[in-house]
Amino acid sequence: MVLHQMLNLLFEFHNQLKLFLLYLNFQYLSKMYHYIFLWLPYQIHLLLYHLQMLNLLFEFHNQLILI
Repeated sequence: MVLHQMLNLLFEFHNQLKLFLLYLNFQYLSKMYHYIFLWLPYQIHLLLYHLQMLNLLFEFHNQLILI
């Protein structure tokens, strides 16, 4: 009887551990999804925007030199 209860508790612990690991895995995948599909393209967009602004500034500078 005691052995049966211990095995039952062990099995319950195993199930809880699996659920917890699934939860952690989901959290990790959620963060990776957020990083890859949301944060990274936004940073690339900002970088391109700043490069475009620099390019316009240099063009303006070159036009001033030509005048």
